[in-house]
Amino acid sequence: MEYKQITLAESHTSSSAAYDVVVVIDVCRAFTTAAYALARGARRIILVSSVEEAISLRRQNPDWRLMGETEGLPVESFDYWNSPSEVDKLNLSGVALVQRTTAGTQGVTMWQNVTQHEPVIFAASFVVAGATVTAIRDLQPASVGFVVTGVRPSVCLGEEDVACADYMQALLEGKDVSPEPYLERAKTWNVHRLSLNPFRARQIQADFGLCMQVDTFDFPMQVRKMNGQMILEGLST
Repeated sequence: MEYKQITLAESHTSSSAAYDVVVVIDVCRAFTTAAYALARGARRIILVSSVEEAISLRRQNPDWRLMGETEGLPVESFDYWNSPSEVDKLNLSGVALVQRTTAGTQGVTMWQNVTQHEPVIFAASFVVAGATVTAIRDLQPASVGFVVTGVRPSVCLGEEDVACADYMQALLEGKDVSPEPYLERAKTWNVHRLSLNPFRARQIQADFGLCMQVDTFDFPMQVRKMNGQMILEGLST
C-alpha cells in the first residue's frame, strides 16, 4: 500500500486525489467522543461542518441531539460537549446525533462533494485503531490517505493525530509495534488544552485519559454518504 498524511490546510488539493481509503483522525477528541457515543447506543452520527447546519438539522428533526464544540468550547444550544467522559455516562440507545467540531468533522465533510473518485472513509482515533486497521486490510486498498485534522499551522501541532496515523500505518505495514511510544508523543495535546480552558480542567483530564486508551472498542467507524449527509456508523466485526 501507499500512504500519505494530509492536513486540513491541504484539503483543497488533496480531497480530489485518488485514494482508495481515507482515514480521518481526530484523537482529542472528536472521534474518541464519537466512538463512545456509538458504544453507548447511538444509531448514527451525522457529521457537519458548521454550528448553523447542526441547528438547522435539529429544527427539521426535533428528536435529534447535537454534540460538539467550536474552538474547543461548548456550544450553548448543543446537548453535549465534545467530551468522551461526558458521553460515557449517557444512554444513547437509538439516538441520532449531529456532531460538529472544529477539526474532526471538517476532515470528513471536505470529502462531501468529491464525486470523481469516492474513497472508503473511516473516522479514527486510538480507541478504534486496531479495528480500523483490520477493516482497511480487508479492503486491500492500493492507497491510504490519513487526514491528520489537528495539524493547524500557528494554532496547534496536532501531534496526537500524527502519532495515531503513524501507529496505524505501522500496523498496516505488518510491523510489531507497541502503542506506548506513539501515546507518549500524543501527550502534548493535554498541556495545550489545559492552558486554553482551565475552567474545564478536570473534565479535560478525564477526556484525555480516555483518548489515550488503545483499542477500547472493537468496531471501525465508517462514513457513508446518504441523502447528501455524511453519516458515521460503527461496523460490526
